[in-house]
Amino acid sequence: MASVIKTKTRLSSARSTQKVIKAMELVASSKIKKAREKAVGVEFYFNTTMDAMNNLYTYDKVQKLLNPGVDNENVLIFAITSDMGLCGGYNANVTKEIGKVIKEAKNYKNIVVGSKGINKLKFEGEDLLAEFHNNGHVTDHELALNITKVILDSNKSENYSNIKIIYTKFVNPLVQEVNVLDILKLDHLIDENKQLADLMVEPEDAKVFEQLFEQYVLSVVYSTLLNSNASEHAARRMSMEAANKNSLELIDNLNLELNRIRQSNITQEISEIIGGSEALKS
Repeated sequence: MASVIKTKTRLSSARSTQKVIKAMELVASSKIKKAREKAVGVEFYFNTTMDAMNNLYTYDKVQKLLNPGVDNENVLIFAITSDMGLCGGYNANVTKEIGKVIKEAKNYKNIVVGSKGINKLKFEGEDLLAEFHNNGHVTDHELALNITKVILDSNKSENYSNIKIIYTKFVNPLVQEVNVLDILKLDHLIDENKQLADLMVEPEDAKVFEQLFEQYVLSVVYSTLLNSNASEHAARRMSMEAANKNSLELIDNLNLELNRIRQSNITQEISEIIGGSEALKS
C-alpha cells in the first residue's frame, strides 16, 4: 500500500511539472515570434547604416581616421547573456567564447548584459566596466542607447584596438550560433570592385565620420541585442520541448509502475483468499 501511495505522489508531481514545462514552452514559442518581428523591423535601419559606412569608408581620408592599432593589444569585450536560465547551453556557449577572447587579449575590459554572464565572470574574479540587465525594465532601444554610450565613451578614453561583441545569432528556431563581431575592423565594408571615392565631406571628415560611427555602433548593438533575445527564447523553447518529452516519458513509466504494483497487490490478495479458503476446507 505504501508503494502505491508513493508512486501516486510521484505521478501527481510529474503531471504538475509537465504542465508548467508545457506552458513555458508555449510562452517561449510566442516570444520567439515577437523577437524575430522586432529584429526584422530594425534590419532596414541596420542596412542603411551599413551602406552609409560602406560609401564613406571607401573615402581614403576617412580610413585614416580609424586606426585601431595592434590586434588584441587593448580590447573591449561586450557580451550578451540572459537574465533567466532554463535555456540549454545558451549562456555557457557565450561565456566559453568570452574566455577565448580574454585569453588572446593583452589588456581588456568587459561589458556584460544578463545576470548569468555577470555572475559567471564575477565568480571567476573578472572586473566589469559596466553591467546591464535585459529584464524588461527598459526597452531594447533604450538599453542599446545606454550600452552604446558606455562603449563610445570608453573608446574615446582607451582608444581600443578591438571592440568585440559576443552574441548569439538567430539562424532559425532550431539553430543559434555564437558570433564574435569586431566592430572596429571595418575592412569587410569595402567593396573591392569599388574605387576609392573622391568625396566632398561637409562640415569636415572627422565630424561626419564620428557621427556616422556612433550610429553604426548603435545599429550593431541594437541588432545583436535583438538577435540574442530571439536566440534565448529559441534555446529555451528547445530546452522545454526536450524537458516536456522527458516528463511525458516519466509519467508513462510511473503509470506502468503503478499498474504493476496494483496488479501485484491484487494477485497477492487473491492468493491470500485462496490460501485461506483451502485452510478452511482442511
